[in-house]
Amino acid sequence: MSYAASQFDANNSHFHKSFVEHCADEMFHEKLAESDLNGLGFKPSDFTEYSYTSALYRSMYYMIGHQNPISILGYALVLEGLCATRVADSMPEFQKKYSKKSTNFLRVHCEVDVGHQKEVKKTLERCNTVQLEYIEKAALFCGDIYTSMLQKILQENKGKNRHKNVG
Repeated sequence: MSYAASQFDANNSHFHKSFVEHCADEMFHEKLAESDLNGLGFKPSDFTEYSYTSALYRSMYYMIGHQNPISILGYALVLEGLCATRVADSMPEFQKKYSKKSTNFLRVHCEVDVGHQKEVKKTLERCNTVQLEYIEKAALFCGDIYTSMLQKILQENKGKNRHKNVG
């Protein structure tokens, strides 16, 4: 988000300001994820990065820097929208299965991302047709890659109980 904010020119300073404000909400979220992993008996180094994961963030970086920084909103619509609308409904089940101390990353995002979705909708209203096309392309790409990544995770872990400290 900060990289996207830095790419806007003076004609789009309202986007720059909005994106910088959004960055404050995302600070230290990696610590939440690490804490959740620790609660499950893991650390980040226990996992190998999927090619889908790097495709997701590398393509976002490319779209921001070489196409249009507004593209990041396509990713936000998909990833934050998913958490704000779908994951929130499943939080009680996740907390029961994995414990409250190991689901803080999801919980925080379910709470915060509802507000982010409202902000994104306001930002979309300020976009021109070309910007909306970049956002749409990024959202479709992100959705495809994220779906493929989740399918791979499910396929590789079918029938496995990978969480060490639960159950």
